[in-house]
This record gives sequence, C-alpha cells and structure tokens, in this order.
Amino acid sequence: MHALWSPEILRVLPDGTLTESTGMQSSSQDSDETFARETCRILIVEDDPRLRAVVSAFLQDEGFRVETAGDGVEALACIERNRPRAVVLDMHLPLMNGWELADEIRARGIKVPILVMTAAQDARKWAEQIGASEYVAKPVSLPTLLKRIDDLCA
Repeated sequence: MHALWSPEILRVLPDGTLTESTGMQSSSQDSDETFARETCRILIVEDDPRLRAVVSAFLQDEGFRVETAGDGVEALACIERNRPRAVVLDMHLPLMNGWELADEIRARGIKVPILVMTAAQDARKWAEQIGASEYVAKPVSLPTLLKRIDDLCA
C-alpha cells in the first residue's frame, strides 16, 4: 500500500488502517493565528474518506472551520453554498476531476485560493496548470500542510 502521509506523522498499518504516530503535537498558536484560523473556512476535496477525515480532524483541531467533499461535483456545490477561504484539492477525483473543478470555479467567476494536494510527481506542474496558489506532494507532513494553509489564510 502506498503511504500518503509522512511516517513521522501518520502510519498506514498492515491492515490498511491509519494511526497517528506517537509524539504528534499541535502547532503552537498565538492569539492572532487562532483568530485567523477561526475565521478561515477550508474546503477539503479528497476522494479517499480516510485521508479526508484525517486532514479534516487535524485542521479542526488547529482551529479552522472545515467542510469536506468527496468528489468535484460535491465540491462545486460546497463552494457555491459556503464560499471557503481556501480549497485543498486532490486532482484525481470522481465525477469531476481537479482540472475540471478548477476550470468551473474560474468560469463562474469565483476567486478562491487552491492548494493542490496530490501523490503525483508533477504536483507543481499541475498546480501551475490550474492556477493554484500552493501545492503539496503526497506524502506530506501535516505541519507542512498547516503552514501552507496558514499562508493562504493570512
């Protein structure tokens, strides 16, 4: 099984379940970060339900308001309903992939920063293709993801 997160943060057990490594700690937050995070709604678009749950729980623990979607069609509905401050986007999605979703967001005149999160070696290239603000290649540590999201919400 391909590990999707850095082993110092999350481990994939032989039976396929995900577990936190010992010693994982939340990042320190000062009052400005806490305020910024509490007012920053993040949409996580990821078709793997376990990954979606891990990222969502982590970001909620860090103070963000989080909404999730498992495919591009659901994500577009979420974006229309509750304009997020940023979108964390996996590129390989059912129903509407990441390229199609980004095109549709732009076609509707919606301006929202996108952070591409993908296991592909071409993460940077793909992010550039869709005009994403940031990217992270899987496996990624959760603190790295947090830093990039903090940058988008600043």
